[in-house]
Amino acid sequence: MFNISSLKRGNSLGIDLGNSNTIFTEKEEQYFSHPSFIALHKNNKAVKAVGQEAYDMLGKASEQFKIVKPLKGGVIMDYDSANCMVKSFIKNLYLRPSFFYGLDNVVAGIPYDTTEVERRALRDVLEQFKAHRKYLIFEPIAAAIGMGLDIQEADGKFLVDIGGGSN
Repeated sequence: MFNISSLKRGNSLGIDLGNSNTIFTEKEEQYFSHPSFIALHKNNKAVKAVGQEAYDMLGKASEQFKIVKPLKGGVIMDYDSANCMVKSFIKNLYLRPSFFYGLDNVVAGIPYDTTEVERRALRDVLEQFKAHRKYLIFEPIAAAIGMGLDIQEADGKFLVDIGGGSN
């Protein structure tokens, strides 16, 4: 079970694998926001580019490269491409080298209406983080927490998450 008080201590990383952008944050600092695209070599599946660089290749790449958008509807549709994309994003982040190995918590948002198979795909992608605990949290709850609402209060709350990325 997700315990919000565990995030108030130690290193925690938030991940939003969105249709438009993938975002990495720690507490209130956004480290990274790039388009959720990856360019792969068609023959050997080697990564050519990720994020903005892969997005810029759309329509311009030679036929030896395939531009992939591994997420659809807020869930992973192409597991191998999504896994490679996240690995490449991690390599490209300008953070302390040991940052991802000293994490206490990794929290990833997931749409409310996902299936167990879709949740399992995201859990598997999160395995590359060497964190003590990994949590999937439904996006409406994550939005409420991000707004500073007490999600354990017994009064009604109405949230609208339109998604679509942010810059």
